[in-house]
Amino acid sequence: MTTAEIIGTLQSRGMRPGYLIPLDENYSHPKRSWVNGTFAAAFRRNLKALGLDKYVAEANDCDKFSGLAWALVRAINGRSSATRGIAFGWMIYITRNLTPHDINVYVTAAGAVRFWEPQSQEETTLTEEEINSCTVIVI
Repeated sequence: MTTAEIIGTLQSRGMRPGYLIPLDENYSHPKRSWVNGTFAAAFRRNLKALGLDKYVAEANDCDKFSGLAWALVRAINGRSSATRGIAFGWMIYITRNLTPHDINVYVTAAGAVRFWEPQSQEETTLTEEEINSCTVIVI
């Protein structure tokens, strides 16, 4: 998938952030089973081993969790598919409580947009309002 296709896929879901930052020209796609199985388990183990598995306001909150997950997926992808980026990013949106929140977002090979909560290491759903409130995506 190209940068233009990634942008088109995200925009077709109503995601029109003020800042959409694609970092690669071409993308591979994480498998849903890998994100929610192999990666989630490894991420959980690494957070625990580093003492980063507990939420601490400001010090270890949503932006740290989503940033760590994003960086780790990119590093793993670079090791295995250095010719393409991976369609796994982090995003900021406004929650139902009107507060900003960071999570991860990824695009499957079938073009589905999935949201992943790194604090619980599982997929989550967003309302249309939350999807439309997205302000930043880095992918």
